[in-house]
Amino acid sequence: MRWVLTHDEGEPRGDPDLRREIAAYVGHARGLSVSPDAVMVTRGGTQAIELVFRECLARGDGIAIEDPGYPLARELAQVCGAKPVPVPLDDEGLRVEVLTGLPRLKAVYTTPSHQFPLGMRMSLPRRQALLAWARKAGALIVDDDYDGEFRYDAPPLPPLASLPDAENHVVYVGTFSKSLSPALRLGYLITNPALVERIAKRRLPLGDTGQPLIEAAMARFLAAGEIDRHVRRMRWHYDRIRRLLVEGLRTLLPDAEIGGAEAGLHLTLFVKRDQAEHVLAAGQKTGMFIDKADHFQFSPIRRSLPLVIGYGPVGQQAISAFLHELELSVKMSQRRQPPGLEISAECG
Repeated sequence: MRWVLTHDEGEPRGDPDLRREIAAYVGHARGLSVSPDAVMVTRGGTQAIELVFRECLARGDGIAIEDPGYPLARELAQVCGAKPVPVPLDDEGLRVEVLTGLPRLKAVYTTPSHQFPLGMRMSLPRRQALLAWARKAGALIVDDDYDGEFRYDAPPLPPLASLPDAENHVVYVGTFSKSLSPALRLGYLITNPALVERIAKRRLPLGDTGQPLIEAAMARFLAAGEIDRHVRRMRWHYDRIRRLLVEGLRTLLPDAEIGGAEAGLHLTLFVKRDQAEHVLAAGQKTGMFIDKADHFQFSPIRRSLPLVIGYGPVGQQAISAFLHELELSVKMSQRRQPPGLEISAECG
C-alpha cells in the first residue's frame, strides 16, 4: 500500500487505495459488500449525484424526487435535461405505489436513511418494494446516504444497495462532509463496476481527475481506523446536543410534535402558527438553522408541513441560548394573550 503524497493528476475513479478503504469501510459500517471496482471517489456527494444524472438520464427522462425533498437534486436533474417528478411521502418514506403511474420514469432520487427534510426513515418493506419496482421498470435508484453515520434511538436498516439483486439498479452515494468537514469536498458513489467505468470515461475528458493529495491522506486516515473513532466521538457529541434540544422543546412546547430525531443532524417540529413564529425568531437571534419544510416542496399541492431544525453545525451553548430565547418569547406571548383565546392554525 503506497502512502507517498504526490502531485499526480489523479485517476478518474479516485485513488486506488482510497477506493479500497471505502469498500472496507462501507462493509463494516453499512453492511455493503463491494469491491473497490464498484467505488468512485468524487468531489463531494453533490458531484456524485451530478455524475450519475449526466450518465444515466437523457433529455426528457423523468426522475422521481421526494416531495418535499433536496432542492439541489431537483436542480441537477434539470441541468442534465431530465424532468423532475414530485412524489409524495408518508410515515414510511417515498410512496412507491405512485411510481407505477408516472410516464418515462427512468430513475428515483431518495434519502431513505433520514429523509430530507422530514426526517423519517424508509421502512424495510418500503425499500424492498422500491427495489422491486426498479427491477420491473428497468429504472435506477439513487440512494443518497448523506448523514447515515448518525443513528441514536433506532437500529440500522440495510441500505438499498445491500438488498438482493440490487447491484444493477442502485447507486449508493456517500460523503465525508457530515462526518468530517464540508471543506474536504470528498464523497463517493458505489454501483456496479460497469457503470463506474462509464462514468469515469465521461469524467476524464473534462479534466476532473479528483484530488490526489486529499484522497491519499484520506486513505491513510481510513486505514488507521481513525474514521471509526472519530464517528463514535461525533455521534456521542451530536446525541448530547440532540437530547438537550428535544427535551427543551418538549418542555417549552408540550403540544408540539417532534419527528426525525432518531437519526441524522436535523429534526422536524409540528407547531401551531404562533409558536412557529417564536421558534423562528429565537433561531434567528441565536444563529440556529431553522426553516419551514414547505420551502423544500415543489409540487403545487399545499400541505401542513413542519419546521426543520438543524443542530449539526452548532454546539451545546448555542442550543441553550436558543431554548432560553424561545422560553422568553413563549412567556411574553402568554402574558399578552387574552384569557380564553385559542390559536389552532398549524404551521404551513
